[in-house]
Amino acid sequence: MIGNIEAVELYKIAFSVELGYNVKNSDGTYPHAEIVLNHQTIVSLSESNGWSDSSLNMQFCVNFGKGNKMALSTTYEVLKDSGQIHSALGPCDWNESMTDLSDKFGVRWYLAV
Repeated sequence: MIGNIEAVELYKIAFSVELGYNVKNSDGTYPHAEIVLNHQTIVSLSESNGWSDSSLNMQFCVNFGKGNKMALSTTYEVLKDSGQIHSALGPCDWNESMTDLSDKFGVRWYLAV
């Protein structure tokens, strides 16, 4: 299980958002927490309690929209700390700017404008 309190706080800072719908345990951990960006849930964290297949890999893709390079850059700077960069922030053939990285919790992100 990841330290989901720390993960929720990291994602709130990275995406400059507030916490959406959430349920908090008496110890402060979240059995369920949603991060909402532009009225869209982009991250939903939950403790697996044994039901999750640990071999499952997934990647969150967030497109900040044309002209939002600053939002992309801010998110990149927060998520890359103690993470692993798979593709450095920069232009590519299909996006004005993009990056592919795993954050310190091992969650993989594709971020673009």
